[in-house]
Amino acid sequence: PTISRCHLLFHGSAQELEVEAESPNLTEVNGEPLAAGQRRTLQDNDLLQLGGLLFRYRESAQESCRNHPKLNMRCLGDLLVEWEGRAVPLDAWPSRKCLHLLARLALDWGKPIGLEGLVEEFWPDHDGQRGKKNLNWTMSSIRKCLGIGPGSDLFLRTTNTLQLNPDVLGEHDAYRLQQAMQAKFDRTAAAVALGLYRGNYLEGCYDEWAVRTREQLHLGALQLCRLLAEASQDGEERLALARRGLELDGSCQEFALLAMRALISLARGEEALKLFEQVRKNLLKDLDVEPSIDLLRERQRALALG
Repeated sequence: PTISRCHLLFHGSAQELEVEAESPNLTEVNGEPLAAGQRRTLQDNDLLQLGGLLFRYRESAQESCRNHPKLNMRCLGDLLVEWEGRAVPLDAWPSRKCLHLLARLALDWGKPIGLEGLVEEFWPDHDGQRGKKNLNWTMSSIRKCLGIGPGSDLFLRTTNTLQLNPDVLGEHDAYRLQQAMQAKFDRTAAAVALGLYRGNYLEGCYDEWAVRTREQLHLGALQLCRLLAEASQDGEERLALARRGLELDGSCQEFALLAMRALISLARGEEALKLFEQVRKNLLKDLDVEPSIDLLRERQRALALG
């Protein structure tokens, strides 16, 4: 096709590639539109959309070898921490506090966090000086556990802030999910993010920040699942997404409606009736309520299929 004008510029080198939008709202990175003149540095596996064209940016193997050691984390479902491609066994950590501090910093994935607030979150019963000593010990323990030597520090620290070093960061499932939740809905990016949701965030940690994040990510996964189901034009796919939503929340009548309507459209009335009964049991057990009028109507439609 003929391109009548420049819509996108690339800047940088083999070490870092940056895109600059020339036209407003035509270019998107991971589902987030770029305004005219706005720049974005591409990371490995980013999705770049230009009009109706969709591209995935991948670093070459040669470039990957040039990169710093990378930290990869999985906090949704079974916890996993990798350093330089090596999984760190959970029993190798000197304390859960070390893991939880690393996870807390990873929520902001290379962005600075206020030091005072961080100390207050983790050591609320200690004064400032003692809390900072505990922080220093915990950071040192994390370095030792990962086997980080001089010149490759995981942390960047100023007088008032602490953050993970962006140069050593790889992949983090919770951060990817957060990005998809905050960006404009994009089916491909949303499907990738939903696939990362393998379970609750940082299960077993009951610190206030972790509980709050767990709830937010769970609701975000439900929202992405709902949007994907509503956007699908395929009955089987819509059914699979609705069932996925019910796996996440067995008492959600919205997903029950989506699933029943998909089953009825596929002439699978018996399955729709079984699903109705299971959701009805869940509603009575979890919320002590009966199914909605809409669900009862779908039940009648399923019965009419014979």
